[in-house]
Amino acid sequence: MRIPLLFLLLLLFVVVDPVLSLLTDPQALKGYPSDYFPHGPHWGVERVEENLSHFPVFWVKPPRPISSPGSFFTCDGNSAATNLLGHGGPFGLYGLLLPLVGISTGITFITGLFINVYHEYIAEGLYCDPSFCDLWISTVSLVVGLLIARFLRRYTE
Repeated sequence: MRIPLLFLLLLLFVVVDPVLSLLTDPQALKGYPSDYFPHGPHWGVERVEENLSHFPVFWVKPPRPISSPGSFFTCDGNSAATNLLGHGGPFGLYGLLLPLVGISTGITFITGLFINVYHEYIAEGLYCDPSFCDLWISTVSLVVGLLIARFLRRYTE
């Protein structure tokens, strides 16, 4: 029963996430110029297609140089608190809680990556570039959550 419920929640996320992304960013309906492809589309499905067609670029090349460890957390123009709390916190909790309620580590990791990529490339990708630091903060937080869950299961049983 847990796996069908998880996939039902993922389906709900796929529908709700783009709407929430558009409603919570006042600039979203105008679109942001791309830091990577300045002559590309600024908004809509064409923007998503452009982002997806350059999938690896956003994982390996930050939009601004990272001059210090702290600048990694702000390389997309958002504050470190926004990036850490808005991406790291939820993904860390996702990685921690799902295994503790019986979802396998593999399913948790794969669905967590799906949520991360969907949010950055499609939901927010309608109007902006996928964020290098959000992609990495979310992924690392997911792994840390999974490791803590494994530790808790191993040493508290």
